[in-house]
Amino acid sequence: MPNAVTKTRLLISNTQGLITLSQIKKELDLTPAEISMSVCYLLRQGSVDRIKIDNEGAGRKKVWAYQYKNKFSEIDYVP
Repeated sequence: MPNAVTKTRLLISNTQGLITLSQIKKELDLTPAEISMSVCYLLRQGSVDRIKIDNEGAGRKKVWAYQYKNKFSEIDYVP
């Protein structure tokens, strides 16, 4: 599990813009359960934001897209 969280965190933080679970699965050699648990952990930790977007492919109409949240942005930082 720690390996899955580390890989998922690196992928989401290095991605510019939004990334879906299916895109994460294509990039990483992890099971869907490991991906889901690691994304859930990152959501609860506050490292990741998610929004619902329209699906580009076949299947579900709406899917969740994830984006890394920078905890120390210039606006929020108070020395």
